[in-house]
Amino acid sequence: MRLPLLLATGALAAGLAACSSGGGSQALPGGPQSVAPMSRHAAQLVAVGAQRDASCPTTDFVCVTVNHASGGSVGICVSSTGSCGGTLSPYKWKSKITSLKGKKFTKFKVTISPNPGNPVTDAFTERKPIKSSKGNYKWTQTVTACPQPSGSCLTGSIGIATS
Repeated sequence: MRLPLLLATGALAAGLAACSSGGGSQALPGGPQSVAPMSRHAAQLVAVGAQRDASCPTTDFVCVTVNHASGGSVGICVSSTGSCGGTLSPYKWKSKITSLKGKKFTKFKVTISPNPGNPVTDAFTERKPIKSSKGNYKWTQTVTACPQPSGSCLTGSIGIATS
């Protein structure tokens, strides 16, 4: 009597494991890999209306050039679709600027507005005139966006040049 009970318990455990594995189809040995029936895109930082130029470092999701007279700005949002249209959840934003060597750089003033918001405008001004970087992105702004009221924060970087 113990053997049938043991076999039944093993079959039940195997069935439950198959049912709780995420709802997708199971892969068969030697067959094609299973694919989840629906996947949700991960949220990411997206630039609004800006295009990356060829010299923008690949580690940055967008780059901006700042000049003393007019500053510089870029629109950004958090999106799971790759665009900033539609209704988006609000995020609280913060940033810091460093040189490419990782040293804190305080000669830019940054204003992210509205904050919290999504999308936002990330605006830069020079506190004092900064020598032109001649098209080279010499600074990086690390942007962190945290969903309101809670959730996992996202971080990305923006390359900064001066003219």
